[in-house]
Amino acid sequence: MSTRHRGPRGTTAARAASRATARTASRAIAAAGAVAAAVAVVVVAAGGCASDGAGSGDDGAAPALVVSAASSLTDGFGELVERFEADRPGTEVLLNLDASSSLAGQALAGAPVDVLASAGAGDLQRVVDGGLVEGVPVAFATNELVIVTGPGNPAGIGGPGDLEAVTGDGGVVALCAAEAPCGRLADEVLRAGGVSLPEDRVTRAPNARATLGAVRRGDAAAAMVYATDARSAGADVATVDLGDAAVATDYLVAVLTGGDGDPAAAREFVDLVTSAEGREVLEAEGFG
Repeated sequence: MSTRHRGPRGTTAARAASRATARTASRAIAAAGAVAAAVAVVVVAAGGCASDGAGSGDDGAAPALVVSAASSLTDGFGELVERFEADRPGTEVLLNLDASSSLAGQALAGAPVDVLASAGAGDLQRVVDGGLVEGVPVAFATNELVIVTGPGNPAGIGGPGDLEAVTGDGGVVALCAAEAPCGRLADEVLRAGGVSLPEDRVTRAPNARATLGAVRRGDAAAAMVYATDARSAGADVATVDLGDAAVATDYLVAVLTGGDGDPAAAREFVDLVTSAEGREVLEAEGFG
């Protein structure tokens, strides 16, 4: 197993603002749950401008496009949303970020989602089975699980087995929620390696970015997250590859039939994600 230190990634103020408003959009859509008409969102616009309740079409403008994406896609999709809006003046995209399991649940509960990008096929298949997907989902990227720990890897973690020593010394290990794709993968790795962590030494977060945050804040000694999430943290964490224990996941995207936005625009966004341009953006964020 090898430990890598990531250098800080340069970001523009616009991208930082875009990601911040994207997180606000995620909370608003999740809070609305099954009441689609009550979904309150914040516009993720180029330059980071935001306004409450935008995109409803009440002022005669076309409804905004709602793109729900796995939280590990935060940076890559933030960039793609900016490019999409820049190429289509007047188009608003609401970027809703959360665990794929939660996003699927929102869509099935009636939230007006135009595009869904999921980590792993299982949660998106639930939406397919619910009759809400137009056509066939398209695979567009891959990712793999890694361990992150504090700068310099103070506990000397070399692989999943060393997490037992971390908890044995009183440390906390952060994992994604068991129903989230990153949580399912982490549990798979631990089971395969015969690693048993005491429940009172494990903290579960709703998605990969929130799990990463536990290590960045010092609330956990180590966590299992996606490689792209580790990359986003720069020098705040040390990254430990899983080596022979590595597991990967595919990312799929689809146009949904339950959205309020323009179906043609939804298809165009999916085309951007799956294009050579989209691939370049995602590869720059560490996706395979």
